[in-house]
Amino acid sequence: MTEEQNNNEELKEINFCPTCNSMVETTIIHTYNSENNMDESLHGNITEVLLSKCLNCQNPLLKKRYFQIFGGEYYLQNELQLFPNTENKAIKNCPEIVIKPYKEALKCYRAHAYDACVIMCRKGIEAICIDKGEIKGALA
Repeated sequence: MTEEQNNNEELKEINFCPTCNSMVETTIIHTYNSENNMDESLHGNITEVLLSKCLNCQNPLLKKRYFQIFGGEYYLQNELQLFPNTENKAIKNCPEIVIKPYKEALKCYRAHAYDACVIMCRKGIEAICIDKGEIKGALA
């Protein structure tokens, strides 16, 4: 969890910026923590929302973090980027044969491996053709 921001000190962290398509340094502008739901045995949970700014493109990032409290210590359980949304909702309804190459293409794109990304996109198109019943020939 982030600590309270001092008056002159900016809190920074590394995040993935979809606009820059890379891991970048961001400045935390504001944090919000939900009520601390800790019982007398020092167990519980808390939610933290972070508003950050990419130091490259100046675009905002909004993240939500879930922490489990155990013995008074905070353990990150899950982190979700709310804005900009990096999830593609259309792909969730696709068959698994199409989802795998799509996810690999996305990983390649984010790693700036563009040739590998193109190859995985071709595999994705081939997977769509197979899913629709077309089995003659190849896209190569």
